Amino acid sequence: MSISRKLFAAAPALAGLLFLHSPAKAQDFGFLNATVAPNPALVGSPIVFSIDITNQFGFSLSPVYVTNAYSRPAVFNSAILLNGVSNILAGEIILTNSTEVVLVINTFIAGDIARLTLNVTPIGAGPFTNQITVYSFTPSTVTTNVVATITPPEADLAVGMTNVTSGVLTNDSTVIGLFVTNLGPNSASGVVVSNALPTSFKLLSVTPSGASNSFSGGNLVLNLGTMASGNSTQFELLVQPTNAGNFQLSASVFTADVLDTNTANNVVTNFLNVIDSLPSDLVVIPVSQQFNRQTGLMEVSVLLTNAGSNVPAARIIVGGLTNGTWLYNAAGTNSGEPYVVYNEALASGASVSLLLEFYVLVRTPFTNYNLSAIGVPPVNLNASTNSGVNVAYTYSSGGFMIDFAATPGKTYTIIYSTNDLFSNALTAQPSIVAPANRVQWIDNGPPKTVSHPSNTTSRFYRVFQSQ
Repeated sequence: MSISRKLFAAAPALAGLLFLHSPAKAQDFGFLNATVAPNPALVGSPIVFSIDITNQFGFSLSPVYVTNAYSRPAVFNSAILLNGVSNILAGEIILTNSTEVVLVINTFIAGDIARLTLNVTPIGAGPFTNQITVYSFTPSTVTTNVVATITPPEADLAVGMTNVTSGVLTNDSTVIGLFVTNLGPNSASGVVVSNALPTSFKLLSVTPSGASNSFSGGNLVLNLGTMASGNSTQFELLVQPTNAGNFQLSASVFTADVLDTNTANNVVTNFLNVIDSLPSDLVVIPVSQQFNRQTGLMEVSVLLTNAGSNVPAARIIVGGLTNGTWLYNAAGTNSGEPYVVYNEALASGASVSLLLEFYVLVRTPFTNYNLSAIGVPPVNLNASTNSGVNVAYTYSSGGFMIDFAATPGKTYTIIYSTNDLFSNALTAQPSIVAPANRVQWIDNGPPKTVSHPSNTTSRFYRVFQSQ
């Protein structure tokens, strides 16, 4: 039993005293006026009930109880009690919980108006009714219901997925980019992104990582929490497909806490074609090795020879690296081993020289590596003519060097062309992650570019931040 009902149960003990003073009838208590604003209101936003109570008896009442009973739970914020006629209106809150607030007016003089301002925050969406009851130790009781409509906030959550790089081979490590945006107009809480991967895919890492991420049965769940209006976030999934085939990738974004006004952009689907290497008879041998003092890299010149039939492109795979040595100009990894790509056709009996760049701890020639080559389909390296900012180049030992300002940790892609209009622009391999606020990059020919810059009549460069 609530406190308000206990108080009301005591009425018969005092009712006779009040009737001896005045034979008032129930309708004389008149009276109770209540409104609520704003109406409608958003979930999680406070609403204010403005309640006016008039003592139309011809005598003072002491005490008078005001009960606010909610149809659904709410958070109590505050209550203010003021008088409208006299300067004598003392009261206090005697009960607050998630479904009820009870106040007492100690002395309510005849003709006075009590003005109560009650501030609460309803939990959940839908109709919210406040049943307001005013009573004293007399037969007089007055009740009214005030209904507020609580609506969920509106937002437009959208998910996107980057086009996965072409030319992915079985057991390659490849990146899938996910983009989630709240297009507004309100913040969205409880945002969850689900990304379904084929069962033959291994999930190697998620960037950025977090304890709220989970992966089970091929489904990655990312709990983003609250996203403010206009905010976006990006994830990079490093995956490894273990079988060949054309695989569907899908991602969706969802929240139960807001009304999503546009569900058409809640789901995105993409396809990744995974292939096997091509039959080939390629031979790769090291030719020379030297330490480049300008770049701080060990350069190994290798000769790739096609001893079989024509191949459209080739990979040189480097295995056995130890002692902190890694392939600096690797275009990717396959089963954990780095590789570079010669993205040009190699006819039967033809050879091409390529330069492998290694980061090494010791500046002496090293032998802790082995080389192999496979035939692969060519990768589309055509670049947009609108990409990037033109950069100047200077001659450097072994090629042309460009220098540009950068943000540490960001990824930059370099494109090049034989003309300043970049009508035939190609993408250099690989993109580079800036280690400092300036980057120096040297074009020393394959595999970075299709040919050495000294073998062309002209070469122009542009650079843009790709991530």
